[in-house]
Amino acid sequence: MRSALTPSDMLPASLATDPLSAALWRLRLSVLLAQASTLHGPFGIAVPSHHGGFYAVQHGTLWLRVDDAPPVCLHAGDVSVVIGEGSHVISDAPEREARPFIEFITRDAALRRQGLTLSGSGAMTRFVCGGFAFGGLPGDRLLSALPRLVVLRAAELAAGSMLPSVLALLAMETRTITPGTFAVASQLAGVIFHEAVRAHARRLGGMSAGVIGAMFDEHLGPLLALMHANPGGAWTTHRMALESGLSRSVFCERFVRVVGVAPSTYLRELRLNSAATALAEGRDTVRQIAARSGYASEAAFTHAFRRMSGMSPVQWRAERSVAGLSPESAGGGATPDPMASRAGRRSQGLRGGRRIGRPRGSA
Repeated sequence: MRSALTPSDMLPASLATDPLSAALWRLRLSVLLAQASTLHGPFGIAVPSHHGGFYAVQHGTLWLRVDDAPPVCLHAGDVSVVIGEGSHVISDAPEREARPFIEFITRDAALRRQGLTLSGSGAMTRFVCGGFAFGGLPGDRLLSALPRLVVLRAAELAAGSMLPSVLALLAMETRTITPGTFAVASQLAGVIFHEAVRAHARRLGGMSAGVIGAMFDEHLGPLLALMHANPGGAWTTHRMALESGLSRSVFCERFVRVVGVAPSTYLRELRLNSAATALAEGRDTVRQIAARSGYASEAAFTHAFRRMSGMSPVQWRAERSVAGLSPESAGGGATPDPMASRAGRRSQGLRGGRRIGRPRGSA
């Protein structure tokens, strides 16, 4: 008999008609840290990334190099969001040689969770930065549809965005560490990620293939919102076609053309990602999560989960627990301990966790 939905499984009713909000809610964003840094040139720092991070420049200029892409210059008021694993480089000049981030961190600063402060003879750059993590499985369709770097320029933000106000509050919170600073800062930093995703989606609109394009599709968008609201529901191809307002054949052709995978594949990934979050939260047994995710047996669920993640549900739960992703942090409401998060990343590396990349068949 299928278990009742828990609060973690149920999408708020007010979001059930908003496919982008539904997808963002399912990511279970958590902010690993949010802090202010003041650097004087010359400097070049290779920064490791878990699932991503952000930089909000307050004064001066900051150069950002991601993968093999040309360096991007950020000015005061600009915001950048880096998405996906892999290191990136911040510097005061585009071709500055970079040193590992760990060389700049003192034990005292790490224990007090302070940002970097570097002295030097060059110009000063001040910014607020932070790191992100997500509660689902690697290869989430929304994350994979996003570019490695989203840049929001100050001029764009001045044209009606809420981010300037959010950035002002974040700067105030991180200027002086007081009780509650990290709880408030993590919530504000989460807004930066969500606004970056919204800005990217607005830029693409219905012109994008993949899940973002589907969210703007008049037939597929409302269906995706319903599926994200209840991934473990009795979703058949026939029901999905009915909800989209299309015939079965037209629906299947349209879904594959826009999203890039078959409806059944998207549903399976959605269910397993939802299950991965429930496993990390640790409230229910594997059997309960399997039933709630639409699987007839625990064995079938375990087989599917292992095929997608490379590990069993029990192993996934154990590793996420080590990584410090608690029930509270999975919802983005708290900042996990950075030292615990580092330990979790080392553990994931030893177990061969997958890189967040573009899944097979995605846009």
